[in-house]
Amino acid sequence: MIYDPSHFLVEHLRLEIGTNPARGLQPWSEAFDMCLGGWQIDTCWSLLEMLRSHQPSDTLAVRILGYAARGTLLAQLARWDEAEFAYRKALDIVSMEDQLGDQAGLLLNLGSICYLAGRQEAAKDAYTDAVEIFRKLGNSTGQAQCLNNLGILAAKGGQFETATHHYEAALEIYRSLGDQVEVAMALTNLATVWHKQGELETAQLAYREALSIYEEHGSLHGQAQVTGNLGILALDQDDYETAITCFQRDLTLSTNLGDVQSQAETLNNLAIAYRRIERLEDAEACYRRSLILKSEIKDKHGELTILINLCRLYIAMGNPGNLGACLEDATALAHYFGDEDSLITLESLKPTGKSAHIQKQSW
Repeated sequence: MIYDPSHFLVEHLRLEIGTNPARGLQPWSEAFDMCLGGWQIDTCWSLLEMLRSHQPSDTLAVRILGYAARGTLLAQLARWDEAEFAYRKALDIVSMEDQLGDQAGLLLNLGSICYLAGRQEAAKDAYTDAVEIFRKLGNSTGQAQCLNNLGILAAKGGQFETATHHYEAALEIYRSLGDQVEVAMALTNLATVWHKQGELETAQLAYREALSIYEEHGSLHGQAQVTGNLGILALDQDDYETAITCFQRDLTLSTNLGDVQSQAETLNNLAIAYRRIERLEDAEACYRRSLILKSEIKDKHGELTILINLCRLYIAMGNPGNLGACLEDATALAHYFGDEDSLITLESLKPTGKSAHIQKQSW
């Protein structure tokens, strides 16, 4: 029989809670979070069952913890309806007991679940309720988290003035707390909104300040994100050499982090920059590397996008052989997804007539 250490963990925590329930719930929560972070799903379910069977299982703390932990597990499994239901059950209990701190935390998590499930209005309601409770409690960090999330929701809905208002409020709080990494995050979000509104110089200043903070604190993820955004901004300013420099640095950072998805996206952006200055062979090499990475992570939609870009590149290069192969692969993927827009695009990229010359297209 193979020894499973998770059984020991569950039994140890069962004994701990049975001996001292108040003290035992803390190690239970820590163990659950650790198993959830490591995708030890079966152990998480075992821990939940152990908590449910704990006597007395109807104590307030056990019930709240059980529903919240179950909701978090279901959210990780993308079972959004069940996750939301579990969190609302926990909220019902907390609301009756008037435990504002727990209520605000549950609302914040509920908002995130609704956001990931695509229920934007429900997410907005949860974050709005949470920020008011955090404000009553004088919890500045909680307020800033909610305001930042409300900014994300507004930006996603194209409500840029509202997004700016929320991001600036979050930034002010983070500056007052001296939390520099969160300051950089808020600056990055603000810069993204300003960029979308065409305020490129203002966005650039915010990105530069955020990058300086991330560099000071050694945050490679932050540096990669902001450097990539600076590259896109440079593309919009027709500053292709700066864009290439930014994308190359972003690629190095993403590679060091082992972030394959980001590497693929950055290579696609780098290819666009090379294409703009007629470095077509370099653009092709980047697209090809990006295509390989997209295949590795099984991002078929990403593969389709890159194949369409390659088709346009091969038209510019006057390369009918590679164009034909890319058109065939891209068309197969577009049919697989039932993507009518891509099929129309691909049809427009096909040479007309058997002996027709490829016409170079502008980008």
